[in-house]
Amino acid sequence: MLPGLVRRLFQRTNSPVRKPDAALIKHEAVRLNNEGKIREASTKFEEYLALVPDDIDALNDYGYCLVTLGRVAESAIYFDKAISLDDTHLPSVVNYANVLRSRGRSEESLALINKAAIQAPLMAGVNAAYAATLFTWGDASSASAHSLRAWLGTFDTARSADTYLFTATYAEADERRLAAEHLFWARTLEKPAPALLDGGTAFQNPRPLHGRRIRIGYWSPDLRNHSVRFFFRPLLEGHDKQRAEIFVFHDSFQSDEETSRIEDRSEHFFPVADLSDEALVERIRACELDVLVDMAGHTSTNRLNLFQARLAPLQVTGIGYPPTTGLDTIDIKLADPAIAHARSGEFHTEALAVLPFSFWCFDPLEDIPLPGPPPSERNGFVTFGCVGNLGKITEPVLAAWKAVLDAAPGSRLQVRAVNFADPLCRDQFVARLHSCGIDAERVDIALPTGPRDLFLAYDQIDIVLDTFPFNGGTTSCFATYMGTPLVSLSGEATASRMGRSMLRCLGAPELAVDSWPAYVDAAVALARDPARLRQFKADARALYKTTPLGNGVMFARQVEDLFLQHLTLPPVREQPPVRVAPLPEQELLRRAHHVYRYGNFPAAQRIVDYCLHEYPGSVRAHILFTQRLAASQAFGAAADYLAKQVQNAAPHQVFDLLFHRAKYLLLDGQRQEALSASARLAELQSNAVQALQTAMVRGAARVELDPASETATAAQSGSGPRHVQLIVPTAAALAFDDVQQALSVIDVPAGVTLSIHQVLPVDRPALLQRLHRERCEDVIVIVHPNVRFFAPDLLPRVLEALVSADIVGIVGASAWSRVDWKLDRMFGSVIEPSGEKPDWYELHHMPVDAHDDKPQINVVGGAFIAMDMASLGRFDCVDWWDPLLSDGQTLMEEFFSWRAASAGARLAVHDALGVCLDWRVELPDEQLGQARLHLCERMDFDPLRLQEPIESGQVIPMSQGALAARLQRLLQSH
Repeated sequence: MLPGLVRRLFQRTNSPVRKPDAALIKHEAVRLNNEGKIREASTKFEEYLALVPDDIDALNDYGYCLVTLGRVAESAIYFDKAISLDDTHLPSVVNYANVLRSRGRSEESLALINKAAIQAPLMAGVNAAYAATLFTWGDASSASAHSLRAWLGTFDTARSADTYLFTATYAEADERRLAAEHLFWARTLEKPAPALLDGGTAFQNPRPLHGRRIRIGYWSPDLRNHSVRFFFRPLLEGHDKQRAEIFVFHDSFQSDEETSRIEDRSEHFFPVADLSDEALVERIRACELDVLVDMAGHTSTNRLNLFQARLAPLQVTGIGYPPTTGLDTIDIKLADPAIAHARSGEFHTEALAVLPFSFWCFDPLEDIPLPGPPPSERNGFVTFGCVGNLGKITEPVLAAWKAVLDAAPGSRLQVRAVNFADPLCRDQFVARLHSCGIDAERVDIALPTGPRDLFLAYDQIDIVLDTFPFNGGTTSCFATYMGTPLVSLSGEATASRMGRSMLRCLGAPELAVDSWPAYVDAAVALARDPARLRQFKADARALYKTTPLGNGVMFARQVEDLFLQHLTLPPVREQPPVRVAPLPEQELLRRAHHVYRYGNFPAAQRIVDYCLHEYPGSVRAHILFTQRLAASQAFGAAADYLAKQVQNAAPHQVFDLLFHRAKYLLLDGQRQEALSASARLAELQSNAVQALQTAMVRGAARVELDPASETATAAQSGSGPRHVQLIVPTAAALAFDDVQQALSVIDVPAGVTLSIHQVLPVDRPALLQRLHRERCEDVIVIVHPNVRFFAPDLLPRVLEALVSADIVGIVGASAWSRVDWKLDRMFGSVIEPSGEKPDWYELHHMPVDAHDDKPQINVVGGAFIAMDMASLGRFDCVDWWDPLLSDGQTLMEEFFSWRAASAGARLAVHDALGVCLDWRVELPDEQLGQARLHLCERMDFDPLRLQEPIESGQVIPMSQGALAARLQRLLQSH
């Protein structure tokens, strides 16, 4: 299945339904789709679209069904039609991009992905689609980073997690880190329903085997023309039917002739793709298995999470996925003497069950011609080669290949990959060769041929150069089955020891080495030994046929013996002497913050719990833990919890705990206690940031305790009479009325006149251009409908600030390096409604003066922006008001401020204007995506560049917006 497919992200209320019966058909189609009954849903969507052919949601959903059923080419028709009807329907855009990439059209795919990324930067499907494109090009490292971002955005979506873990297997050079990633998945996994877990108690212990066969189940979504069949069919057909009763669970909507062959040779065969998780668990448990073998791991459309629900006394992972699953409820992982070693427990959560010869068995079960002589004998030069996924060809691999080619003059390198059907992918790979110093003239880039011809392609290669740290699997078996030797660099986990396992079985253990120089030396030495090449060609096929590496009967006996041993000799699973280490504390905290940011509170809590389990002294994790208490308004309990953590915290961590405790005291109404806490904070503070935090707690407590106290003298409005024109860009009369009502708290000082005007957003560029040309206004203030006011002396403070600045805002930044500049370091001070306590507010305080470097402001927020038109008159800024940004919420004002700063205008942010940005008031966003597209073109932003948000300033809760404004003034004087 294609990664990153988007199912109905946006349900439209205005989908066109023209016939009464059509609505019922669509409802039924959606229900079936949600229940995972894809075939039935597909039929219903087809029936519905015959009646209503232009329903965009239905076109997208039907396309999704077709992809799931393996009808990818056909799905493109429906995604394309959806986009032709509405090119802003992002689920269809992303899905079509995925289909185009899968069909070798990544350049077209990338254009759609860029467009989607600009319009919906938080849409996880965009990152997933881009990751798939990068992976197609062979850039596994960048693909892994984008896959992780996609997973964190849809944390409880199994497909997102699996895609990241699978991609990380290619990209992660640190095998301990890779194991830690899988452990993280397992420990933060959403638990199955209690009924499923409770039902597993009957399968905790093995049942007596006396007088009956062992019942073995094999579960996979890949029982078709897939690489898994080369390993599963010899095992399946090799089982002793007098000894083992075999159950096969086919968990895919796609079937072919290989599926039929497997079904014909299975004693019990169950198609289960259309079963819900609950029904599937019931189906498997009804078989009363002794052993259940996972053959997917984190690939394809697996349901690995259900192994938490104990489906058999012995749960096994074997064929299909080399790394650990991460689950401690999977008891054993198949291994062999070349895979297992003393430190294996550091890389696998399962116990390694060591088969005596090989951990896998490869047999095409077809009439494959015997290999011919080494091609170097007819070519006169040695050809090194690699066939497979470009994602495994990392930069260290390319560097090793360059060293091999340099040390073997006249030799050539052949690289075959299905990816090369994509012209852009081919170009990307050639560019990588050049960047690594490899002469592309010595490299033959080719496409794989059909399945049978794929074996014959190895007659063109003398020596396979194995990839690392993720060794070749199926392709290495193809090579050695055809008598082509490989040189393999081994690591410590299964994925990096597959080559070692294979070569040991084939009597060539010396070709599996442990270092980069040894890898180069072994390849060069083998290239200089034609007799060794001929001997390997002559021996390999016979070794496959006469050993468990390729003899299914021999392999199946050893597997049966192993399973019986684990079922009859307790304990079923011994705890390994070493364990997989967790991810670093800071990485766990970073992921928790990301998941919180995407609004998945339960998942973020699970990450925090896991962090505390592994790092019980993590102060930041304890602080995050209290968010669940705050969510239930238990602020006092949250404060008490943090107080208890102080006694176990290191001295440098105490301040952080007490600062957050003080905020909870304020939320709980314990103002005097919060004031007392500020005294303790003052004793502990050791830097400017902590001094600001102390001042905010002290000031908030004092203002809350004495709301009527005056905190600062009134600002001066500047010399001479001034006229201020306040412009509210909105088409909604009610929104304009709300702003006028909010302005009622504003005092107009003597000598100042104020006029308020409503203007349509699309009309404001022309209005502002005219006002600039005519210079008929002193000061213009643009106020968007989400702005509220809590400081009566707003106007004199604005006018005072405009004495030394041309443009004044409440928030700003020194740089605009990405579309959402507010994700960079911001400055200023803004009030917002509280997200923790109803009817409360929060002060976000980010003063410029708190920074030693006193950064220059080069862009200000557009929701509230004041401009001195007289001073701006020295600039020809008419075209700075971009009409194509007028429907982009506040983007037009922000772009104007950036252009002004670039031309030399003076920008400033004011820390005490008492302005509130009310996130509960939604600004129109129908054209926001198009405005963002235009902005990216003008600013030359890369929308797919991964950048972490930068946390700016400090936040303190206040019971009233007016009190937050008073605190602003108090902090300004501080």
